[in-house]
Amino acid sequence: MALFGASLALLIALFLSARNLRFLLLGHSAVGKVRAYSKSGNETIVHAPTVTFESEDGQKQSFTSLFGSAFRIYDSDQEVPVRYIKKSAEIDGFAEFWLAPIILSSVSAFLFAIALN
Repeated sequence: MALFGASLALLIALFLSARNLRFLLLGHSAVGKVRAYSKSGNETIVHAPTVTFESEDGQKQSFTSLFGSAFRIYDSDQEVPVRYIKKSAEIDGFAEFWLAPIILSSVSAFLFAIALN
C-alpha cells in the first residue's frame, strides 16, 4: 500500500512540475492586482486570492489562484507578478508554483522508504 501511495504522490508531483515548467518557459509575464479572496472548506477556511491583470493583447483577465492558505497572504489591491498562457494564469511566486510538488515529492520519498523496509 505504501508503494502505491508513493507512486501516486510522485506522479502527481511530476505532473504539477511539468505544468509549472510550461508556465515558466512558455508563459507571459504581467502584473496583476489582488481583488478579492474566495473561501472554501468546512472545518478549515482556505483563502485563495482572486487576481485581475491585463494580457499583452490588452484583454482584462481574472483568475483565482490554485494556492490558498488559512490566512490571507496578500493584501487587497496589492500588485502581484502573474504568469499566464492564454486563459490559464497563476501568481508567479515560489509557493504557488513549487510548494505542492516539493511536499508531494517528500511524501513520496518517505513512503518509498517505508515500502522498501
